[in-house]
Amino acid sequence: MSTSIPKLRSSPAPAPTISIDAALVVVTHRSLKTARQLAANDKYGEDGGVTLAVLGQKVLETVYAQGILSHFEDRKVNNTMTLLSMLPTRIGGWVDQYKWKEKVRRAPDVDMNTQEEECTLFHAYVGTVFVEQGYEAVRAWILPATQVENRLQRFR
Repeated sequence: MSTSIPKLRSSPAPAPTISIDAALVVVTHRSLKTARQLAANDKYGEDGGVTLAVLGQKVLETVYAQGILSHFEDRKVNNTMTLLSMLPTRIGGWVDQYKWKEKVRRAPDVDMNTQEEECTLFHAYVGTVFVEQGYEAVRAWILPATQVENRLQRFR
């Protein structure tokens, strides 16, 4: 009897739906003057989604850490820190799977294929979900991905 790594979904669940106004802020890159104009009268921040991205990063890290810690009996700091450090590399794959990069309106010189841009986009979406729907909505969306990480880690 051999032990093999099960096929597991490596992406979070389908993204929660956000309002049209919020989506416009999320997909309008800060490099465009339009982003600043949109945000000036927007409840999502006056900075073209930067505040949402900062908030989203913290919420995502919290949910991800909570998911990781809930599955490790020993709760070793190195295991948790290793998995947390891998989060930015996972985000790029998720953004690709959601096909969000091609929806972003941006200046011609902006490269959406950098880790920084991918993370900013994902974090802004997470921040928006948090603002509109709350922490539990983010948890329900992100926790399945942490369960995948935990199962894969056990096979190593």
